[in-house]
Amino acid sequence: VNQEGLKLIESFEGFRPNFYIDPVGIKTIGYGHACHVNKCSDIHPPITRAEGEALLKKDLVSYEKCVDSLTRVPLNSNQFSALTSFTFNLGCGSYQESTLRRKLNADDTKGALWNLKNGSMVVARYYRVW
Repeated sequence: VNQEGLKLIESFEGFRPNFYIDPVGIKTIGYGHACHVNKCSDIHPPITRAEGEALLKKDLVSYEKCVDSLTRVPLNSNQFSALTSFTFNLGCGSYQESTLRRKLNADDTKGALWNLKNGSMVVARYYRVW
């Protein structure tokens, strides 16, 4: 994820220095660091923004690998960052099953962008960075 992508994800996620329960009931901290996936026993809140960003960068590695392994077309750094943000938000399984990925891999960029712009989930924000 490039620097612009990182800042975009941070702005979407928002920063919380203390543990909180996210909308689906998961203990979370920082920029969306989910404690059910990642161990949080070594985190002592409140954390700083720099600590939150370090957690986010670690978390993004698996989502970057997901996007890289499931996308068969070349992407520029902004496209890769947008897809990684999408995947961080919805999960690798959702990206794998998405119409977005199928259209991209079929080299149907217009269809993929339409899917982002008009999708049923709040994903239009990704369209802006494409």
